[in-house]
Amino acid sequence: MQIVSASWSMRVPIFPDRANDARFVADQLNAITRSRKPRFATSADVEALGADMKEMVEKLVTASGPSPAEKISQLSDLRYGRLVSDDEYEAAKARILGI
Repeated sequence: MQIVSASWSMRVPIFPDRANDARFVADQLNAITRSRKPRFATSADVEALGADMKEMVEKLVTASGPSPAEKISQLSDLRYGRLVSDDEYEAAKARILGI
């Protein structure tokens, strides 16, 4: 069995008489991995955010610190997480770029 992460890997031999133990360990590791996976926002989450999200996008667009590329990257992250719609993304991006 081989276990791999972003920073390390480990290879462990499995003996036929201990295969069930290896399956048990693999199942536990998979359960831990799934429980730590980030959850994407649902439409109910987006509705609950409503005005707060519009305010966040407005602050992002009008912020003076980050470059336009950084702003668009942050905006893209919001779009990828389905926190802003495609139309809201395009409108905010046009404002950032001054189009």
